Amino acid sequence: MLSIHRDRSCFVNSGQEILSIDCVDSERLAGWYKRLDGDSGKIAVVIGGAHEVEVNADLPRHDVAAAGYGEAECGFDLVFQPPLPPSTPVAIRSRSTGAELLSMIVYEDGMVMQGGREEPVGGSSGMAEAPVLFSGENVSIPGSCAILFDISDLVYYIGHHDNLTGIQRVQSCILLAMLRNGIYDRRRLMFLSYNNRRAQFIQISVDFMSALLEDLMRPARDRRVAFSKEDAKLGMLPQSAPLQTSYGALAGQETVLCLLGAAWVNRDYFRRIVELKRELNLRFAMVVHDLIPIYARETCDQGTARVFTTFLKRALRNTDLFFAVSQNTARDLQRYAEEIGYPAPPVTVTQNGSTFDEFMGTDTPPSPVFVERIRKPFALFVSTIEGRKNHIFIYRVWQELLRSGVDVPDLVCVGRLGWRAEQFLSKLTETNNLQRKIHILKDVSDEELNWLYKNCQFTVYPSLYEGWGLPVGESLAKGKVCVTSTTSSLPEVGGEFALYVDPQDTASAVPVIRRLITDTGYREDLERKIASSYRPNAWRTIAERVIAGCLQACQTPRTSAYPEIACGQEYCFATLPDGLADRLGEEMLAQILQTRRGQLRNGYLPDIAFLAAEELRAGDSWYEPEEWGAWTRYPEASLAFQLPPDAKDGAHAYLLLQVPGPLRGTAFQVEEEGETLVAGYLNADEVFIGFRLQPRLDGEGRILPTRLTVKARFESGKMAELKALDGRALGIGFKRLLINRSDDVLGRLEVLERQALRPLDYRHST
Repeated sequence: MLSIHRDRSCFVNSGQEILSIDCVDSERLAGWYKRLDGDSGKIAVVIGGAHEVEVNADLPRHDVAAAGYGEAECGFDLVFQPPLPPSTPVAIRSRSTGAELLSMIVYEDGMVMQGGREEPVGGSSGMAEAPVLFSGENVSIPGSCAILFDISDLVYYIGHHDNLTGIQRVQSCILLAMLRNGIYDRRRLMFLSYNNRRAQFIQISVDFMSALLEDLMRPARDRRVAFSKEDAKLGMLPQSAPLQTSYGALAGQETVLCLLGAAWVNRDYFRRIVELKRELNLRFAMVVHDLIPIYARETCDQGTARVFTTFLKRALRNTDLFFAVSQNTARDLQRYAEEIGYPAPPVTVTQNGSTFDEFMGTDTPPSPVFVERIRKPFALFVSTIEGRKNHIFIYRVWQELLRSGVDVPDLVCVGRLGWRAEQFLSKLTETNNLQRKIHILKDVSDEELNWLYKNCQFTVYPSLYEGWGLPVGESLAKGKVCVTSTTSSLPEVGGEFALYVDPQDTASAVPVIRRLITDTGYREDLERKIASSYRPNAWRTIAERVIAGCLQACQTPRTSAYPEIACGQEYCFATLPDGLADRLGEEMLAQILQTRRGQLRNGYLPDIAFLAAEELRAGDSWYEPEEWGAWTRYPEASLAFQLPPDAKDGAHAYLLLQVPGPLRGTAFQVEEEGETLVAGYLNADEVFIGFRLQPRLDGEGRILPTRLTVKARFESGKMAELKALDGRALGIGFKRLLINRSDDVLGRLEVLERQALRPLDYRHST
């Protein structure tokens, strides 16, 4: 059964009636109800199997009306007086038909859904599944592995945007193709999102996601699945529950967590992944869409480039299987790994689909007003208008063709304005859009884009670098030749059917495009070749490759969820230093030395000292790293790691801690498996502690992972002081960690001598 807590919602659509529960607990039941035939909105709430209450659903719900469900008067808010006893069964029935829409058991803090026309039903795996759309016996790809998809970025995206584009559209097409075609047993699929309000992963009903993905493929005016955009901005959707509720069901199963989208904007993403690996012993797979911020860095915002580069370094440490959307992207990933000292990772190439037609009707014409705006003939350029897409290049080609007397078609550029397009936009402004030959269209609908492809002479896509190149494949799938670049992945997409130019050489492109414009027979021959021989990629095929790759990952050795400590290596809990692009000369060198200087021993720290420290953090008591180190939540936090084989005879650990003002003088202790290793007082802003570690061994003499917990003595009054200082109620801060073998006397003396020369107050235990 699917647990729905009081801050979560549930959505039931029978095809004739829609019931949405926004809030439920022992004191209250609230939501909205609609009959799609327009009849009166009345429901019957049956409490305890006997007592029936008739409820009029006529309170104003403007959010529902805004979502396209008609009149706003459809809400209800029923107060249980007195509150319901624990474990009370409640059913909701249609007053018009008498049909039961939903039944549940209500607890103090929420409900468990038991029945209803289209509700999720718990299978043997404990995961939400569809009633019986696809059984495990008739799926395309059989398997026993549980596959979890992290769709957090998709959820955040639809909280901010109405229409899917780019990576989010690719991700949605793969998932919808998977669900529509029964590629894998739904009982073994799960969709996750990160709930930023509660700082935890939630699981979303497979049924709800299937309905939502179908809905997102429709024009906004025709959508019928309601959800709160404000909740989605925080990672939450209806019909969800904390992932922890499925930990028991997932225990012992081979499990893969797959990221199809883009998580690199979340700086602490891999701490969450490492924690899930520890909890569920799962493997992690992810799609790399491109390495533009690395190999076309000059075309990106430099802040984005730094964040992406650091994310990829973390990914290379923690990913069990990479997917890439092209052979070129796979090669770039492996090349980058080798450049920074990692072995080239295994990569499965999935490619992308060629067109979105399989998910939406394409015969609906656009409005006459739109058609009248477009002058024929025209060529088409579909892309965000940014420097990397090379609009200035095609501007110069059009300009040269005009100068040479060619009767050029209009150029219609479809896309929103993006990064580093100022040169192209300035030229348009200076020349009145090149004498009104170039036009920019934004917020184009699918029907309008389909019409543009169908009616254009040809398309252009002279991008400097791509991970794949969706517009090239889409152009060919629509039967139109595309003039694209010889660079990166674009020849993989266009094959023998596209025309290629050097995106840095305008002069070489002019004759190619001139012939397409002036030689109608030549252009029609190319179109006939496309029509007879081009085979577009279906999204179903891409989805099958993803599932097959996830099942393959289940058979490969896992990357460890416990970073192996190198004895004598100092680890730093601060964020990886990467923001030096704006520094010059001596200032840059000074900053590098400052951020990488060791504090527990002499020398300077490599990247791994920062990246491994991020993975040492265990549990949910940690905040993101900052420039000095990482704060924890009061009163305790844990570290988890693997000692190396050469520490079997014992080790000494050293921690450098930061103490917020209200905790000065507070007692603390460090524990392992309930045993106190060292205790003392936090008597300074910065505290150094040392203690002995005796590794625990398994039956075969191998060292088991170590988990240390650092505790400050809890005092309720301290909590109020800490919250007043910082709303996060900060606990102990962690700056550095170093572990030496017990027999490394010189190494231990170096650490102690270094601290003795610093003005610190610490307590040391041997």
